[in-house]
Amino acid sequence: MFARVRRIGGRSTRAFARLAREAKQRRTHERDANAGVVVEKTSHGKTRFQRLRCDVRRAREAGKSWVDALLDGATMRARRRRAETLTRAPFQPVWLRQGAMDAAREAERAAARVDPRRALRHAGASRMGALMHAKTREWYGRRVRAVYRRIVVKQPFATAMFSSVSKCVASDVFVQIVVEERSANDLDWNRVLSFFVLGVTYVGAFQYRLYNYWLKPLNDAWRPKYGLALSTGVVVMVDQVFVQPFLYLPTFLCIKIVSEGATRLVDVPREAFGRWIETGPDTMSALWAVWVPAQAINFAFVPKHLTIPWMNLVGTMWNGVLSYMYGAAAEKNKLKLVVEEVESNDDE
Repeated sequence: MFARVRRIGGRSTRAFARLAREAKQRRTHERDANAGVVVEKTSHGKTRFQRLRCDVRRAREAGKSWVDALLDGATMRARRRRAETLTRAPFQPVWLRQGAMDAAREAERAAARVDPRRALRHAGASRMGALMHAKTREWYGRRVRAVYRRIVVKQPFATAMFSSVSKCVASDVFVQIVVEERSANDLDWNRVLSFFVLGVTYVGAFQYRLYNYWLKPLNDAWRPKYGLALSTGVVVMVDQVFVQPFLYLPTFLCIKIVSEGATRLVDVPREAFGRWIETGPDTMSALWAVWVPAQAINFAFVPKHLTIPWMNLVGTMWNGVLSYMYGAAAEKNKLKLVVEEVESNDDE
């Protein structure tokens, strides 16, 4: 009887130890998942980290030096696989790292698809006919979108900076050449410089931090408690009522005044405040017409790792509107100065 109890007790002890090991493995996996670390099992049941250590140990046991073991082909492949499972960009929040693997898989699936251009050429179509076919355009469009999504989730801050500066400068140059019908030699380079600095400082750096680290997580925290409509409405109101008129517009005006070079630095705040009072209502009316529905869609439906492309798409249109408005205002001020000068000459 006692022997049977001991056997049952032994089995219970072994079962308890097995359950404890499984619970520890689950806790480790959850901790790694919360930290943004994705651990994948290989075909041999080992994680990629264990495979990497095994490859190095196997090379060392074969008599290779540490340098040769680390530079071995199998070791390098294991390190590349490990780098694919870890994304540790310095400006990457946890929720963005979790979307990295999905974008990487989508890019791999897009790369694995058969190029319809080759199939059409093999079927006897001409080069131009194969290139202009609907399936070919669709295939290349998918490839471009997949590569862009992968770059966005792997290097979000660098992508945000590059795309923000590009859209600000390109939209201003487009408005000056196409809308205002200026030649390339007659461009207002001070205006282009102001949009460049705005893209680097506010639109690129500050807005990336604002939306990805503060407003988006705040909306996600409020959504389960207050619902989609209320949480999105409150976050959009905070952005459009407080951030845009009191941070975005003064920043743009200060940058524009400094780029013009006609005002001393100590007088920039006073001049910016005067222009804010003068042009603020018209600018904010146009801004709210564009950005209130755009931000409602952003906070309600746009995935977090696609926030940057969405903001760039809407921001390109808005920067064109802003460039046209302030270009027209500058021409109006020049005309006003000319009229005042003519009137003063007539009085003399």
